[in-house]
Amino acid sequence: MRKKVKYFNMVLMNSLFFIFFFQGTLVEAGNNLITVYPVLPTNQIDKKLSYFDLKVKPGDEQKLDLILQNNDTKDKNLELEINPATTGASGNIVYTATNESKEKDTKVMTLPDIAKVKPKLKVKAGEEKKVTIEMKVPNTSFEGIILGGINIKEEAEKNEEVTTNAGLSPKFSHSIAIQLREGDKLPDPNIELKDVSAISEYGKNRVTLQLENTTPVLIDHLTYQAFVRKVGSKEVLIHEEQKDYRLAPNSMFDFKMDWNQDEIKAGHYLLNLVVTENKIKKDWSFEKEFIVSEEDANKFNAESVNAIRKKKKTKIIVVILVLVISALVAVTIYLFLKSSKKKSGRS
Repeated sequence: MRKKVKYFNMVLMNSLFFIFFFQGTLVEAGNNLITVYPVLPTNQIDKKLSYFDLKVKPGDEQKLDLILQNNDTKDKNLELEINPATTGASGNIVYTATNESKEKDTKVMTLPDIAKVKPKLKVKAGEEKKVTIEMKVPNTSFEGIILGGINIKEEAEKNEEVTTNAGLSPKFSHSIAIQLREGDKLPDPNIELKDVSAISEYGKNRVTLQLENTTPVLIDHLTYQAFVRKVGSKEVLIHEEQKDYRLAPNSMFDFKMDWNQDEIKAGHYLLNLVVTENKIKKDWSFEKEFIVSEEDANKFNAESVNAIRKKKKTKIIVVILVLVISALVAVTIYLFLKSSKKKSGRS
């Protein structure tokens, strides 16, 4: 009897281990087998760079060349696209198509206004091909820099799953920056805080700060120091610091902070933010109040990972209790029947 009970306990423990610790496998993207490099022209400002950094004049017409080498044993169908530079979620510069790049401000001149490229290209296995970007600078002078890039990616086949479970794409994708300027002197950088709000994103409660670089210059070496308190309180609810961020010219950026508490509470909050450009030692200081309504707080909390985990944990506990009670009942019945047989045998 003891051996059977011991065996049952072992099976139960292994089942619980499987429930709590099982994880799916990750799928990694393969190695890139396509190389891309720019042919730097004579008006390249810094010839040590691996991207186009060009001095241009109003009305200039120019062709920029890239060399693509397909080192794979298979032919490659590629898509090519000229995009303006935008600021990514981690404070990096992005040259792929984004919602921001599609929602163009007609007052701001961007690289797609100036540069064009054929959108499709087939490169045979082992073949080297030249890609030509045709560029026409407007007759009207522009201030600062125009920053963008060419994005080259492998065309997805029909019914093909582009993104894996790990969030990685197995397809080739590469960007080369194109930076244009007419003068040597650049305008002073400026950053504005547009909005502050609480949000629920990817199962997490967050505070998002919408910032804008209102100038046609790339702002580097940025440090963000942000604090959130309840209005009238000195207690810091959220403190976030990030270093070495960048802001693309004339771009928006959402700086996001996780809500440290398990639940976000309705109320009136105050944000204090200091953004520092560490190279030129320039600071921008902001103070802004925002409100979290009761309705939003309830909605965000219901969507948060913590709430989902609590629900899942409750379900697991219920399942475990049912299994344990069932096992105890089965063991009790077994012992009772065994004892009854012994008594009947003696009589």
